Amino acid sequence: MMNSKKVSTEKPNTVLEQDPEAGATILEDSQVNLVIAVTEVMKIPDVINKNINEARTILESKGLRIGRIIKRSSTQETGTVLDQNPKAGSDAEVGMPVELVLANQDIEMIEGIGPERGSKLREAGIKTIKDLVSADYATVGELVGKNTAKKFISMAKLIDGTSSLGKLGIDKQSSEILVKAANIYSIDELKNANPVELYELCKEAVASGKVEVPAGYSIKQDDVKRWVEQV
Repeated sequence: MMNSKKVSTEKPNTVLEQDPEAGATILEDSQVNLVIAVTEVMKIPDVINKNINEARTILESKGLRIGRIIKRSSTQETGTVLDQNPKAGSDAEVGMPVELVLANQDIEMIEGIGPERGSKLREAGIKTIKDLVSADYATVGELVGKNTAKKFISMAKLIDGTSSLGKLGIDKQSSEILVKAANIYSIDELKNANPVELYELCKEAVASGKVEVPAGYSIKQDDVKRWVEQV
């Protein structure tokens, strides 16, 4: 028996055709060829670099929907899709949710900038991560303290650099660890770091409580190595 497939609205694996046809006289052990119904395979569209509203329209036009939304610090415009899961080109079924990672420029995305500090910075015209990257150290220092200003601006620059260099995935928590644990204040310093030593410094900072992290958070050696090698 030889089977072939044909796109159909019938239930998958339904026999659409057969050869020889029903009722035909055949020899014992003769081959019967079948045509089996299959549904058309739908692919996940690419919505990376699209605005969230445009991404929603594209997905819904394919019968898909937005699933979980994750916000990531980025100097790209707030609401821009940075990543998606499943990836573009993956097989899809109607109604399947697509997880999106969205850019967020709000300064509160920098670890340690809460509502109070955020309010002070906004009043000074520093409203986004991009604003913080280009901000004057002295101005920020008057609002949050000199040492804290250096840390905040450095974390913003690390996020800014990874955004322009292909989204290495240094989130706000990891940027805080790099700055506070290893004194990595710039992309150049990250590029010139020893990945093994850098990982050990970060791991020790988390283990000792020098940098407070959410429960279950851990920094991975492979990630640190990738940041250094690909920056």
